[in-house]
Amino acid sequence: MKIRLYLLLLFIFPFQWITGQLHYNVDKTIFSSNDYDEFSPVYFRDRIVYCSNFADELFFTYQTKDKKGLFNIFSISVNDTLWNKKPVIFSRNVETPFNDGPASFSADGNVMVYSRNVDAEAKRRNITNKKNTLGLFFAEFINGEWTNISSFKYNSITYSISTPFLSPDGRYLYFSSDMTGGFGGTDIYRSELIEQNWSEPENLGAVINTKGNEAYPFIAQNGDLFFASDGHGGLGKKDIFQAKSGEDGWMIPHHLEAPINSEYDDFGLITDSDFSSGYFSSNRENTDDIFKFSTMLPQLFDCDTLKKNNYCYEFWDEKFPGLDTLPVIYEWEFSDGVKIRGLKVEHCFPGAGSYWAKLKIIDSSTGETFLTQSSMDFELTDFEQPFISSRDASLINEEMEFSGLTSNLPGFNIETYIWDFGDGSGTTGSQVNHIFNKAGIYDVKLGVSGYYEATKQKETKCVIKPIAIGMDNQELVMSLAGINPTTDVDEPEDIRADTNNNSKNFSISIVKIYLLAELPAEIVAKINNELSGLADASIEFKRSEVSGDDIKMLDRVVKILEDNPDIIMEIAAHTDNIESFENSIIISQKRVEAIVDYLVSKGIEKQRLVGKGYGESNPISSNSTEEGRMKNYRVEFIILNDKQ
Repeated sequence: MKIRLYLLLLFIFPFQWITGQLHYNVDKTIFSSNDYDEFSPVYFRDRIVYCSNFADELFFTYQTKDKKGLFNIFSISVNDTLWNKKPVIFSRNVETPFNDGPASFSADGNVMVYSRNVDAEAKRRNITNKKNTLGLFFAEFINGEWTNISSFKYNSITYSISTPFLSPDGRYLYFSSDMTGGFGGTDIYRSELIEQNWSEPENLGAVINTKGNEAYPFIAQNGDLFFASDGHGGLGKKDIFQAKSGEDGWMIPHHLEAPINSEYDDFGLITDSDFSSGYFSSNRENTDDIFKFSTMLPQLFDCDTLKKNNYCYEFWDEKFPGLDTLPVIYEWEFSDGVKIRGLKVEHCFPGAGSYWAKLKIIDSSTGETFLTQSSMDFELTDFEQPFISSRDASLINEEMEFSGLTSNLPGFNIETYIWDFGDGSGTTGSQVNHIFNKAGIYDVKLGVSGYYEATKQKETKCVIKPIAIGMDNQELVMSLAGINPTTDVDEPEDIRADTNNNSKNFSISIVKIYLLAELPAEIVAKINNELSGLADASIEFKRSEVSGDDIKMLDRVVKILEDNPDIIMEIAAHTDNIESFENSIIISQKRVEAIVDYLVSKGIEKQRLVGKGYGESNPISSNSTEEGRMKNYRVEFIILNDKQ
C-alpha cells in the first residue's frame, strides 16, 4: 500500500467556529420611567429626542385602552449636569392628539422629518381606524420655531410609513413601511433627494428585508445601516442588526451581540461614528426604555481575511538550450546567498525586499561556469493590510503571543491596535498575550485605527485570522480535518467477536504526516520537499517491529528531525475496532514504541519524541466497512514546535 501523505496547514480547514462578544457597558437612562414607554432616541444638537407616552398635562392627547396616552416627541439635554431635569415636549408646533414620532434631523439641525398619524384631525374613534395610517411629515427650523410643516408625497391611507431617518449627507430618507410589493410585514425603504424632490421609494432588497418586520433604520457616519428585525433570527423578538453597503449592494447583516440584543424587543439604535457609544430601545424591563451603551473596545465589523505573505517561488528557464546530452550542472544562485542545483527549483526568501536570481550552467567535468543562462531582478512585497503575527494553533490554557507590528499600511499612521480574540474578550496594544480556555477555532481580529497622512481622515482597518485551539494535539489535528470521532458507525458485534475475520488485523498502515509547527517559510519548504519523497513509498508495520520499507520511510523522518533540531514530533498509532478496546490499545502502543525505539537508535534524542497508542478511540472513518477500517488503521507523525 502506498503512503498517503497529508501536510496539514491550520488555516485551510473549517471547523465549528467559536463566536463570542466583546463586552458592552449597558445602563438604563435615568429619564426612562417604570410606568411609561420611552423609545427610538435620535441625536439633535446637544439633546436626545425620543418618543414617549408619558402623560403631558399641558396638551390633550387620546389614550389607549390601557389608559396610556398616545406617543409624543420629547427631548432632554445630554449634558450630564442636567440629566435630572424633566423631559419636555420637543415642539408644540408639531404635536397632535394622536401618535407623533419617531423623528430624525438633517445634519445642520434645520430640517426635521417625523412620523405621525396622517389624519391629525380625526376623532378618538379613528385611533384604530386602518385608514388613519402613519405617514411622514417635514418641518423647518426658522427663527427658533418648527414651522412649514409638509406631508411626504408618498403618504397613503392604504399603508403606513414610519421610523424615518435622514442620512448624514441628506441624500437619502430611510423609513419602514408595509406598502404593497414588499417581502413581509414592514420593510425598510429609501427615497433619494433629487433636485429638491424625493424619488419613488426603493425597497432595500431581500438581503435586508425578510418575511418578518424590519424597521428603525439608522445610518452611521461611515454609511453602515443599523436596523431592527424579527425576521433575521437572533436572541429574541426584535433584534438589532448592522449591514455595510458594498459595490453590489448591501452585505449580509451582522447581528449585534448581547447585552445590546436580548430575548426581548431591542430596536431603535443610534451610535457615534466608531460605535464606541450610543443609545438603543428595549422592553427588557417590562416597558420600552432607552438604554445607553458604551463599548470597552471599538467594534470590528466586516474584517478582511488575513492574506498570508508568500516568499516561496519556483524557478525555471523555458529558454535553456538543448544541453541535456552534455555533462552539465544547472545551478541557481540567489541574492540571499543560497545556491540550489537543478533546472527547476523552489526557493523561499526571508521576507519582502529586492532580490535577484541567476541560472548558471556548469561543466560537470571542470566545475567551471561556461554560461549564465538567466538573470532576473524582482521585488517581493507584502500585502497592504493589518497583519496578525502569531502561531496558527495552540492548546488550551497555553499563553499565545500576538503582534500587529508587522502590519503593512503605507502612509497610514496607526494610533491604536485593537484585538478581539473571538472568545468574548479583547484588549489593545501592538503586542499582547492571550490564553484560550476552550477548544475550537477562534475568529481572532486585529483592528488598527489611525489616519492617512494625505487626508488626515480617521479610519479603522481590520483582518481576521482563524486560530485553532485543542485539548491535545490529536484533538487539534482531527478537529482541523473536520473529523468528529463520535460520528463513527460501529460494525455489528458479530464482526468484532469473529476472531477468524480476515479484516481484524491490517498489517499495512496508512501514514499521515501533519505539520503543526510555526516555522519560517524556507524551513517549511525544506520539510515539504523531504516529505514529498515519502509519497511513493510503501510501508508495512508489524505489531511491534520495524523492518523493510518501514526503515526507508523512517530514515526520512530521521533526516527531518536532524535538520530541524528545534522541533519535536508526536507519533500516534490507531487501529480499527475489531479487537477489544484493551487489545487495540496494546497493539497501537507497541507499534509506537517500535517507531520511537528506531528513531532513538538513529541518534534522535528521546525527549524530542512523544509516542502514544490510541487504539480504536479516534476513528477517521466508519468501522462498518473494510475500507473504513483500513483508513482507521494508521500511524500519524505530528511535527510540533519545541515549546509545545
